[in-house]
Amino acid sequence: MYENKKGAMHADQSTAKLQKMTIKNHQPNNTTITPDLSTIEPYCTILNMLETGEKNAVHLKAIINRTELKNREARKCIEQLRRSGFVIVSNSNGYFIPETPEELQKYINQETHRAKSVFYTLKNARQLLQQIKEAE
Repeated sequence: MYENKKGAMHADQSTAKLQKMTIKNHQPNNTTITPDLSTIEPYCTILNMLETGEKNAVHLKAIINRTELKNREARKCIEQLRRSGFVIVSNSNGYFIPETPEELQKYINQETHRAKSVFYTLKNARQLLQQIKEAE
């Protein structure tokens, strides 16, 4: 089985547990029936490239160069790794495994803000759809 030398954290850990545990040594705990992406290329290469901590963020261009994937393909692979249980944090510096609870909280806040923004922009579309259905 693949073992990421930097480690990765599973998404269902609480903040209290996070502070007590060593983030870099935590591995995902997949309870669903999914393939172990960490043993399949290009996922394995991407995981091996990721470093622990924001200071070691790996830019998407480096991932694209190493894997020879297109931009969208590389992003899709990272999304699939995240959905399979790996906590891969991203910011303007690149992708990395969170090293501290603060790095993880910053990422959670960033993604929460993004999700709220998307739902807010859908508000008018929902209202228009409701008006159309009521007019039928």
